[in-house]
Amino acid sequence: MLQPNNLTERFRRFLAFLVVSGLCAFIWHGWPRSPLAGQPGVASSNNSAQLANLQCLGVSSCASTACHYGSGAQGAKGSEYTTWATLDKHSRAYNVLFDELSRTILRNYKRLNAAEAPHPEREALCLRCHAPDQPGQVLGGPSLIAQTGSGLDGVGCESCHGPAERWRTAHYLPDWREKSATEKEALGMRPTKDLVARAKLCAECHIGTAQREVNHDLIAAGHPRLNFEFSAYLANMPSHWCEQGENARADFPARSWAVGQVVSAHAALELLEARAHSARDANTQKAWPEFAEYDCFACHHDLRDDTERQNSVFGKRAPGSYPWGTWYYTLLPEIAREKPAPAAAKIADSLKELQALMARPYPDPVAVANLARATQDHLDQWAKTAYAPLGRASLESLLSRFSHDRSRSTVADWDGCTQLYLAIVPLYQASQGLRGLPENRDVLAELAGLRSLLQFGAGFNSPGNFHPQVFRKELDRLQKLAPQ
Repeated sequence: MLQPNNLTERFRRFLAFLVVSGLCAFIWHGWPRSPLAGQPGVASSNNSAQLANLQCLGVSSCASTACHYGSGAQGAKGSEYTTWATLDKHSRAYNVLFDELSRTILRNYKRLNAAEAPHPEREALCLRCHAPDQPGQVLGGPSLIAQTGSGLDGVGCESCHGPAERWRTAHYLPDWREKSATEKEALGMRPTKDLVARAKLCAECHIGTAQREVNHDLIAAGHPRLNFEFSAYLANMPSHWCEQGENARADFPARSWAVGQVVSAHAALELLEARAHSARDANTQKAWPEFAEYDCFACHHDLRDDTERQNSVFGKRAPGSYPWGTWYYTLLPEIAREKPAPAAAKIADSLKELQALMARPYPDPVAVANLARATQDHLDQWAKTAYAPLGRASLESLLSRFSHDRSRSTVADWDGCTQLYLAIVPLYQASQGLRGLPENRDVLAELAGLRSLLQFGAGFNSPGNFHPQVFRKELDRLQKLAPQ
């Protein structure tokens, strides 16, 4: 990802801290309908039937010194496996299941007694994200269960790039570059260079699906809340690749943010639809409403007389109602304003209807499922506009609006304020890059001030001391972000 040339180490490290500490919590306590199939630039996923029997070969099949196990610098060609194995937490996703925290989570989740030993390293629920697509496993097949010790690859090469049975011996040949993304996907390789496809892959675990779900029960057992924000993940991930083509342009931070907002909203709506259907299924007997859909900190906060918070949050909803959609949908209407289309207005209206419906003590699951489905359809119709490059004018319009014309509802809680910060950072980076300017040290200092307000206290996994009014005052100091 293109970063401003003089971005300080403190800036990188603090943003990385936010990603690890719960802002964008890794799924390992540290990170069959395709929702976007058929979108421009994304290879179709409708050929899943012909790929169903493709097997994964494991990371060892990539780890030859003649292939990806070189000794070069991070992200250097030929050193992709080395970077993944030594720096990327995905490589340790399976091993953390042997930690005491993982055992505690599973013990709490399954309500085991003292005599029963928890084995998260064998639990299918855990392995679906912590060790998907292992050697010998077919695409879409059941997760392999480790019987003893360790040895699974974690989130390895094929978890993202696809089962390598048919492309491993072909992807380095000269004619491979001539193949289209669709042709490569027909052989099992996923189009990770495409930002939409890449974001969708990340969302499968970091947001969840009907088969890969972190619900309120699992969070209550001790699993981190899943707060995924695509551009922040990309910025802090020790990438084993170099961005090329349009991904190497100066607007990449802003484009990855915009794509992530739309893809994440789509994935979250699809998960909501699945949860609503499960609520009506007598076989699953899942709790409804699913509290993981809501703002955790609306309930989990100190019992203090916080008049400012109460006034700002309850201004448009009744006390006791549930605050839904505070993470994945907060800024989506702002993107729609910059990329208007007939479907954009429908998205905003559908989200308002969903918020009203989900705020009820018992939302009608049939109505929720239908409305979530309709909103996904609106997103699909809008996608052609939404995924187009922002352009300097739109980018700077968003940046100006986020740092100036903020609505109280957007910055009324920690979720909204954090999303606002995570938007301002990549928009600022892209704006400076497109104008050929280095970062302004004063601006970086102001951004550091915003970060410090969002940071959780030592030993806490919640923003116990967060005050939206203080955040807004600090945000006022970012007036200098507006293009002159």
